[in-house]
Amino acid sequence: MKGETHLMNDIYTQIAKNYDAMSKTYKKIADYILKNPVAASFLTVGKLACQAGVSEASIIRFANFLGFSGYSALQKVMQDHTQSKMDTRQRLTLSYSAYNDKEDGVRQVFSEEADNLSQTLKELDMEAFFKAADALAQAKRVVILCARSAVGLGLFFQYYLKLSVPQVYLIQDFQNNEELLGSLGKEDVVFSLSFKRYAARTVRLTEYASRKDCFIIALTDFMTSPLIRYSDCYLLARTRLFTYLDSFIAPQAIINALLITLGRRKNKALEKHFAQMENIWSEMEVFIE
Repeated sequence: MKGETHLMNDIYTQIAKNYDAMSKTYKKIADYILKNPVAASFLTVGKLACQAGVSEASIIRFANFLGFSGYSALQKVMQDHTQSKMDTRQRLTLSYSAYNDKEDGVRQVFSEEADNLSQTLKELDMEAFFKAADALAQAKRVVILCARSAVGLGLFFQYYLKLSVPQVYLIQDFQNNEELLGSLGKEDVVFSLSFKRYAARTVRLTEYASRKDCFIIALTDFMTSPLIRYSDCYLLARTRLFTYLDSFIAPQAIINALLITLGRRKNKALEKHFAQMENIWSEMEVFIE
């Protein structure tokens, strides 16, 4: 649709610029959205129509007038704009209006996570995915760079990746890792994880690694991510959840897919490894059946 990409820059400015050309009905919708940008971005088409005092059909036509394929496309841009401008405290406050404390709120979280997964798969660059899998499969060492909440993802990836790659390290900062980072070479892969708001430590470490002769993979969320400029290959995952939490369902799915792909390529070695480990686990009573 015309201008849909451009409108993502600042949807509210675009609404204001088109205000004079709007019909009386459209102006009622625009007035409500401009006066209540946060609340409006989370209203269903029916609720927005009710608040603006117009019909649901008028809401859809209003979205078309602005150059969107439908109300859901307009709503997504409003929500993304709302979230991108907020710090953690503001996102917490936003969650009070985005999710209620009843069953509908729980269902909405699941619905948004399902949408994150669906959109991530739809937009996944398969060529880049298998390029990343190839690099990991051939790596002598893998260094995972992450910080803050993304460390959980990094630890999970490290735990299972060690079954397929000889040496896997997780680094959260430069301190005490100077020798490892300084020795990065062409047989090594750096896997950087960071999502909006991007951790400065991860970005700085990735920038440093980019000066070395190693292969850099970035798992991040937007094309505007600072990690992309330093990577040889990048994978994008949706993390949109309107609260103080970072949503890692979709990034986790990409990591799982990478691990499974590696497992298929190294199945003989993994089968041998697990056969040995089962005997050890049994002897040491690691698990309770």
